[in-house]
Amino acid sequence: MAVRVTIEARNKDAAEVVAGHLGSKDRPKSLRGLAVIRVVATDVTEATTIADTVSRLLEKHHDLGWVRVRYEDETRVFRSTGRRTA
Repeated sequence: MAVRVTIEARNKDAAEVVAGHLGSKDRPKSLRGLAVIRVVATDVTEATTIADTVSRLLEKHHDLGWVRVRYEDETRVFRSTGRRTA
């Protein structure tokens, strides 16, 4: 069963980086001041994999600020620390 995944970022530039790493063909859209990427996953396992990918992405890209991933009843928010680790 398909699962809708909504990914929100603080701005369109951050959303472009996330979309690029996810391989999303859809361009982020602005909605209520946020940048939104909508993805359809094949199941909950794939939606979880998307959330995990976003989490790892924020570990590397410290300038993204925060990204929220929502699917089904789950909401996960990832924040970058703004610090680089070696």
